[in-house]
Amino acid sequence: MEMTGPSRSWEDLARYDAQARANLKAAIARASPNLSAQDRQALSRWGDKVTPVETLDLAEGVLEEWFDFEQACLSRQEYVMRCVQSPSAELPQAETQRPVPEGFQPQSTEELFEPWAWKMLQVWITKQLMFLRDIREKGVEAVRRSNDTLALGNKALVENARGILWDCRGGKPVPLDVEHVEDSHVNFELLAKESKAWGVDRELTDMFRYGFSYKADLELQVVGCPHLISLRENYVRMVKETREMTLGERTSRFFEISEHIQFVPCRFGSKGSAKKDGYYLDGSAKRRPTNEGGAPRKATNDTDGIPVRPINVATEESTSHQEESAYLKWAHENKPRMRDAMLALAILKHLAWLLGIL
Repeated sequence: MEMTGPSRSWEDLARYDAQARANLKAAIARASPNLSAQDRQALSRWGDKVTPVETLDLAEGVLEEWFDFEQACLSRQEYVMRCVQSPSAELPQAETQRPVPEGFQPQSTEELFEPWAWKMLQVWITKQLMFLRDIREKGVEAVRRSNDTLALGNKALVENARGILWDCRGGKPVPLDVEHVEDSHVNFELLAKESKAWGVDRELTDMFRYGFSYKADLELQVVGCPHLISLRENYVRMVKETREMTLGERTSRFFEISEHIQFVPCRFGSKGSAKKDGYYLDGSAKRRPTNEGGAPRKATNDTDGIPVRPINVATEESTSHQEESAYLKWAHENKPRMRDAMLALAILKHLAWLLGIL
């Protein structure tokens, strides 16, 4: 259907667009009987993808009229992608940890480990610190002298400490309270209440409250993966930006830097860097920090002979059986399109006009 003249209003454009979409779908329906079953199914799916006109396709004059808020049809326009309740489930209730054996009261993280295991851990950490120091001194010329993966099994801990997740953040190890909600300026109770009312992603809400879950069923191991060579690129600047995010007034309650091990068992992830758009004032390319979730890349067993599975692999293995648990399903990410953003802006701007803000 051709337009006989320039559209003078959003009403005209919406009407022409709706008629064009109806004609196209009708043409698809008429052609379907003459096609094979496979082609008819493919064409039908394609027809369902026909959506209202993109905002970017609107003429400048139409956009100007739209933001005048004088078109009566504006109040009747609908979001193309409606907000639907996320299919994700709440995080499953954490299992209660087994009680600590009577009389076992470790006063330091070292007391959780067998002496030989603690020595292996300290040697590995020292090698990683040497690489970081070399980067600070030599930049991209730094040499990584150790590419070894640390893999301590359950028996690397003293018998009384095995099978328990230990919280070492206070210096003195205590069993991790898996039901505790961290202190924050975010009102988690209100967030949880509103998420039910508005259909917000329940899984995301619970991760805010209890911590992020990779959905990876991992063995209780202490694993240390060496830093990547790419960490040498713009290392000093990345450290500076990380500290700003950690120590900054607005973010100090979201991030934390520690000089000691915070949890046992745990994983020390490989840090690296990757390019991102733009350049700094000195002409150097901007880079962002990365975490290597696929490490270790080589087959590795811990000191008990148990294979070490990368987090990415464990996550993929868990989520590949989505039919077994709603929790394992990754929520679909609904992203607004340009037309949705423009309509939301129009509504909010009109509201501001009614309130006398504009």
